[in-house]
Amino acid sequence: IKEVAPTFGFKWRAADAGGLNSETWYRDWLDTGDEKILQKILEYNDDDVRAMEVVYRSLTKMSEKD
Repeated sequence: IKEVAPTFGFKWRAADAGGLNSETWYRDWLDTGDEKILQKILEYNDDDVRAMEVVYRSLTKMSEKD
């Protein structure tokens, strides 16, 4: 999804968004309880869902044209 969604104009809020980084953020949050880290994790997950919707809708529109 990280490769495809930008093709359809989607951009993640976190410049360093990615699966491995999200695992690090989660461990950091567990260690510290820092609410800013938790918010970053939630935004990253929300962005992944929104990116998938963008990809789905874009591909659906493309298939309807055929």
